Amino acid sequence: MSLRDRLVRLLLGRDDAEPPPDAIVPLVDAPDEMTAQLWRDQLRGEGIPAQLVPVGVVAYGMNPARERRLLVRQRDVARAREVLELDVIEAEASESAD
Repeated sequence: MSLRDRLVRLLLGRDDAEPPPDAIVPLVDAPDEMTAQLWRDQLRGEGIPAQLVPVGVVAYGMNPARERRLLVRQRDVARAREVLELDVIEAEASESAD
């Protein structure tokens, strides 16, 4: 299976197997372009390669207000979550939703 096919399967949530360490996997969806770029740059500053892709269908080009999905290598997921403090952010969001 090509890298493109694996990415599509991962982004669509159709891959149940644990991806190999070098597989590109989704880390988190940022609420907007600015946040996504800040998070990507923070990860890159820590030596973690990261990419951004749009979430959902975007007509007529990029929309800066749309969510962006941050992608990292599978082997970097735990460290990336730690760098971005995603566990803290998700816990706070969960508490405010209650």
